[in-house]
Amino acid sequence: MEAIVFGFGNIGKALVKRLNNDGWEIRGIVRRDGGLYDSDGNRTDDFHMNNLRSSLVRGSKTCVAFIAIPSDEGGDIERKYIQGALSAGAFAVTCAKSALSNHHEQLKHSIESGRLGYRATVGGGTHMLPILKKKIGGRKDVAVCVVVNGTLNFLFHSMHHDGDSLGMAIKKAERLRFVEPGATNNLEVINGEMQDTKKKTVIVGNTSLPLPVMLNAAGIQVATLDDNQLARLVRQAAVRRYLVRYYPAGWKVNGEDDDVIGGFTVKMPDGAMIQAGFHRTDLDPVYTDRLPLGANNFAMTIEGPDGEDGIYVVANGPGAGPEATTAAMMADARQMLGL
Repeated sequence: MEAIVFGFGNIGKALVKRLNNDGWEIRGIVRRDGGLYDSDGNRTDDFHMNNLRSSLVRGSKTCVAFIAIPSDEGGDIERKYIQGALSAGAFAVTCAKSALSNHHEQLKHSIESGRLGYRATVGGGTHMLPILKKKIGGRKDVAVCVVVNGTLNFLFHSMHHDGDSLGMAIKKAERLRFVEPGATNNLEVINGEMQDTKKKTVIVGNTSLPLPVMLNAAGIQVATLDDNQLARLVRQAAVRRYLVRYYPAGWKVNGEDDDVIGGFTVKMPDGAMIQAGFHRTDLDPVYTDRLPLGANNFAMTIEGPDGEDGIYVVANGPGAGPEATTAAMMADARQMLGL
């Protein structure tokens, strides 16, 4: 088993460690500076796309390219690496979200043919995407509620259960490497994480839900928070969680769903709807004792009219951090290679 790793941040480092421990041959690590490195940290060459076919993948039928770079806004860099690896004959596994959320049409065939693994893009170690797809099975009478951002769940859980201020909760999340890079204050952290949910929601919709149209992250506008809205959320931390809800066409939507702070709404041509934001969780018994703790991600199906066929928590587990992401990427690689 051979591997090429794109990216050497927190996830890339965790991947290299895991690959070495599992006995993979690492043929190259592509770093931010454009260099090609070996697993001992020695720079061996400059990286060029033609390296993939000429040397990195050459002669292997079990080579996997792991895409672990930070997501760029439009996903063009991720897409280039994914398609370059695939065209060179390798399998590809990605945790980066922008390519799949902006270029799903171009990557759909590779996903469906089993050449591109993507479960690490949403849900970390929960394997939410394949589980949801199998559970729904194309049914048109299943509503879905998901927590796709473990960081936001962690922050509000810490404020409610641990009595932390938002600033204290964010510092905890930073120490655990849960927070997306680049934010300089509390408001930027929350708004940045909400932008992350847009991409993840698109991936959930396109890969796991029976939507009548294909979603694209570029076409969705997130309603970010101002200082007053953030202050309100902190006051209501005990009863607010950032949820993404999918309602199929004809589903009766409760009135309390109007009380949502931030996020976005996507309406489908057939009447189906996706609504994301900080929902109230104390107004609906469906959420009592079901929502995840800490940094967990989560998926729940509400099946049949008004849930008459049952309410099922189908995924609940670690959704943030390099270890959870690495575990999901390795699961994809093992499945593609039949291990």
